[in-house]
Amino acid sequence: MTCYLPPQDVVEDRFLLMLQDCPRPMPMAMIYAALANRFGLARHERRGAKGDPMGSRWEYLVRQARKTLLDKGWAVSPQPGLWALTDAGREEARRRENISASHAAEAHTPL
Repeated sequence: MTCYLPPQDVVEDRFLLMLQDCPRPMPMAMIYAALANRFGLARHERRGAKGDPMGSRWEYLVRQARKTLLDKGWAVSPQPGLWALTDAGREEARRRENISASHAAEAHTPL
């Protein structure tokens, strides 16, 4: 079966915005599932192929996105297995929401 996963930068963006909408630190298992649902991934896309040493490519992709947010200072793990945004992460999420809103407004502006 073919697996169609979104690009990492898109996963990072959705991860950041999803944490922005969450009032409390979010468990990683919930993040995997919520993002997979958001991207409409099928069961075979969420799980690793049998015998694949990398395990689930989806979970690997999400872990890489999480690492990027962590490295940029936008996410933090206040307790093992839980993730939340830092103040800088919330600011970045607001910036991205404003950019998205601006693009949406431009798309509806008559020429």
